[in-house]
Amino acid sequence: MQRRRLLAALALAALWPEVAQAAGAQPQLLEFWASWCPVCRHMEPTMAALKQRWGKQVAVRIVDVDDPANAALLRQYRVVGTATFVLLDGQGKEVFRDSGEIPQAVLEAQFKKVLQSS
Repeated sequence: MQRRRLLAALALAALWPEVAQAAGAQPQLLEFWASWCPVCRHMEPTMAALKQRWGKQVAVRIVDVDDPANAALLRQYRVVGTATFVLLDGQGKEVFRDSGEIPQAVLEAQFKKVLQSS
């Protein structure tokens, strides 16, 4: 149930990248996630902490790879596995990508870097 609340809080609209580009929006961290992925589940506290600490500056989003509505995003970002993280700048350009269990400090360093270059 906690995961459902987290997913709702971090819900992804399929038009995000286009909206971000059109609005000159804030950077976005996309986590390509699946309920059956142990690394994804292990990253939940990190994602919640990032959302709480950085949510006003960086949109922290979860993309469910098993949801057919997200198939276009999977293709667009060439995602072939779960626990894939893609950081987009305010124009929707990919500036960082990694997979697996990533320390919170690494993601925060990337946030700082993209915010400084904005």
